[in-house]
Amino acid sequence: MKLTKIAQLIGANAKIIPATDINWLLTDSRSLSFPAESLFFAIHTVRNNGHNYIPELYQQNLRYFVVSEMRPEFSKLTDAVFLQVKDTLKALQSLAAAHRSSFQIPVIGITGSNGKTVVKEWLYQLLHTDYNITRSPRSYNSQIGVPLSVWSLNENTQLAIFEAGISEMHEMELLQPIIQPTIGIFTNLGEAHQENFSGLKQKCEEKLQLFAQSEVLIYCSDNKLVEISIAQSGFNGKLFSWGKSDKAVVQILKVEKSPLNTKVLLKYTGSESTIIIPFTDDASIENALQCVTVMLNFGIKTDEIAKRILLLEAVA
Repeated sequence: MKLTKIAQLIGANAKIIPATDINWLLTDSRSLSFPAESLFFAIHTVRNNGHNYIPELYQQNLRYFVVSEMRPEFSKLTDAVFLQVKDTLKALQSLAAAHRSSFQIPVIGITGSNGKTVVKEWLYQLLHTDYNITRSPRSYNSQIGVPLSVWSLNENTQLAIFEAGISEMHEMELLQPIIQPTIGIFTNLGEAHQENFSGLKQKCEEKLQLFAQSEVLIYCSDNKLVEISIAQSGFNGKLFSWGKSDKAVVQILKVEKSPLNTKVLLKYTGSESTIIIPFTDDASIENALQCVTVMLNFGIKTDEIAKRILLLEAVA
């Protein structure tokens, strides 16, 4: 994207803005690889202030900076371009949201207390032969990590998979416009990051905001608190649940563990199928069944799903 366009999208003040192509967004000074094509967002956090690293980055030939404060020492950086905004994090997020809006492709958004990264990586393993996939690197699911992940969308992307994590109230309403998931996955609800919420229901309701505009929501209906929260959320899309209840879209009829794998008998659209998951721990079984449900939603046949699930590899 042209630097001039970026300045317009984030509402930046600057004297002269060259029409440079920006391909890389940077928030960590240690991650600089392509200075001529990078734009550094000087983000002020509780622990650090990105403005402190601008002179160092300038010495490494980086010339483009988004800042919220203009320090006297910056005047010595004669050919640097400073895009000044009120809040650099909000500028990064608004830029990523604008970039996301230019793509009309299926986007999977994943949230939940646990399993987000594993489900994302397993979906990549299972679907990369069908789609050119862009996904969050590692566990980039924070207020900074999500926009950096979404920026990697490109003209070759056919399917995107992004995870979103929160630790306090009002964070998900900032991430939803950035990811804009068409397909949602709620992995599970647990005690992680509970300290900033009044209870599990409040946290569940906050996480569900990610799917406010989604077309499909995939979740395990065995957790009644999640089931109730979804019903009360006013979700208008398609509910694609899995679980032991006969009301689940994908009903789990039987789970048999052996020393090396787990055999799952499931029922979908009136037909029974057997899936063998190459793991035996409960978390992996749950994560694998999330993936099975996603593939069923995509219209992949159960016999093909069974072949692919058998080849799943552990995620570090």
